[in-house]
Amino acid sequence: MIMMTGQDDIATAVETLRAGAADYVPKTADWGPALCLAVERVLERARLERELAESRAQLAAHAAELEETVTARTAVVRAQATEIEALYLKAEEAARLKAEIVSNVSHELRTPLNIILGYAELLGESLPPDGAPDAVDMLEKIRTQAERLHQLVESLLALNRLNAGSESVRVSRFTLAELIEELRGSAVTLNAERQLTVAWNVASEPCEVENDREKVRAIAYHLVSNAIKFTAVGQVEVEAATTPDGGIVLTVSDTGIGLPPEAKSVVFDDFRQLDGSSTRRYEGLGIGLGIVKRYTALLGGTVGLESTPGKGTTIVVRLPPPLKRASAADSTGASRGPAPTPT
Repeated sequence: MIMMTGQDDIATAVETLRAGAADYVPKTADWGPALCLAVERVLERARLERELAESRAQLAAHAAELEETVTARTAVVRAQATEIEALYLKAEEAARLKAEIVSNVSHELRTPLNIILGYAELLGESLPPDGAPDAVDMLEKIRTQAERLHQLVESLLALNRLNAGSESVRVSRFTLAELIEELRGSAVTLNAERQLTVAWNVASEPCEVENDREKVRAIAYHLVSNAIKFTAVGQVEVEAATTPDGGIVLTVSDTGIGLPPEAKSVVFDDFRQLDGSSTRRYEGLGIGLGIVKRYTALLGGTVGLESTPGKGTTIVVRLPPPLKRASAADSTGASRGPAPTPT
């Protein structure tokens, strides 16, 4: 509504607009053009109000649609999160049961294996040194296979401890020469069927080091075992050296099958084998190099690998002395594993 009046004052205009008029035009001599302008203003205002109402309606519709979409997607996300959580708990329980079964089976195997090895040792001592060569040969095969199973059991138990986070570092003093000499006996057993040339390079002087002896020995054992296993002909070379600050460097090279480039990034994974089929040529569970990597990390060291398919592989393990490892952990504000326990 447009109000036209002969009263041309501000009070009347304000009162008119307050009463609901859309505009106000005083009746003057030239009121025609003023009325036209008032009509245009009212129409423009009406158009703007209509567009505003339409925009608000569209916005409300979009908001309702968006809210509905968000509600639906939230429900889907919650359902997926619940499903993922259930799967995670199921996988976690399966992993726990698997670890428990492996641990129980390993412990059950350990006792009879120790008995077999003990009686094999007694039988070996009771045999005449110059007689019954067939019996000596059969006894040696029993001992070899029992030692192999014994080492497998110990490896499975070690892997279980690593997965559970219960493996600790126990530092002691020992010489590399003694450790490598002990490893030679195991290498003879590993090499019984292949008869490879195994070269041992270690300083003859009794240079003592401080580290976790059993873990260093396990690292060296698995490196040598892996090299012998994948070398049909040729040689395996083992080198053990110390660094000026008391660290240890273990290097094992072989002339075996080598590794393709794509295998280098996964060869240290647990239970990883290049050929996982039941008809594979090489035996084993694929946990040896996994233990090497994880023991090395636990001791604050590094593992390096160089390999060429058909020519062989070289693996180098560098272990810092315990004090340097502890210092490095302190400087980064994190620990690489449980605190070393002196023995």
